[in-house]
Amino acid sequence: MGRRLRYPIGVADFEDLTGKPFDLEAFKEVRILYLLGDQDVHNDPVYYRDCFSKEDEALIVNLFGATRPERWPVSEAIYRSAGHDAIFRLYQDVAHKWPKESKQEMAQFFKDNM
Repeated sequence: MGRRLRYPIGVADFEDLTGKPFDLEAFKEVRILYLLGDQDVHNDPVYYRDCFSKEDEALIVNLFGATRPERWPVSEAIYRSAGHDAIFRLYQDVAHKWPKESKQEMAQFFKDNM
């Protein structure tokens, strides 16, 4: 936290890409729910070149962790430090699937935020 990161890792170059400055206050108005299983370590977009470059991969692993579950608390801390109240749920003993509880939570989230 405190380091300026370019897209797709961060928003430091948002204005260069869009022609407008990043609006943190507007972003904080967007309701976000992130769900992940603590065993979901094989379907990680960081390691796919259609998502991230090798340079991005190295930066992400170095700054945030090698797996999605490792990066989870860091990601949440970054959102909190920016004043965002995104919801982060880490389901125990779950790999890359949607357990019943997560489906219920997603449905409730959408009902609450329509």
